[in-house]
Amino acid sequence: MSHIRLARSKDGVHFRIEDKPFIFPESKYEAWGVEEPRVIRIWDWYYITCSFVSEYGVAVALFSTWDFKSHERMGIIFHPENKDVYLFPEKINGLYYACHRPVPGRQFWNRKQTMKNTGFLTMLYLPVV
Repeated sequence: MSHIRLARSKDGVHFRIEDKPFIFPESKYEAWGVEEPRVIRIWDWYYITCSFVSEYGVAVALFSTWDFKSHERMGIIFHPENKDVYLFPEKINGLYYACHRPVPGRQFWNRKQTMKNTGFLTMLYLPVV
């Protein structure tokens, strides 16, 4: 079962991999694993998007942490079938955005949020933690 482990380094060359998973499947939507993490820093917090894989398809979840010792599960932010989500690190016209790729299809985003494309630029409201 896939999960997410942390690898730490003081020099960017030599890494120590944590023994315990940092993010491990806990729900029916993660039954087959948690994969493809993408990390973005916004202020003093890190936000992690990752794919949940199960018989229901691939959904995208959001986690937050400030120290990479613990994390908060913020829930599923894109329903199946979606993946390859990344957050923009700065606001655009006062809002945070995420780029995602519905499956199947190529990754693409636009400002009009039309259904003509295989991906969408979506407003994402991040809570202040």
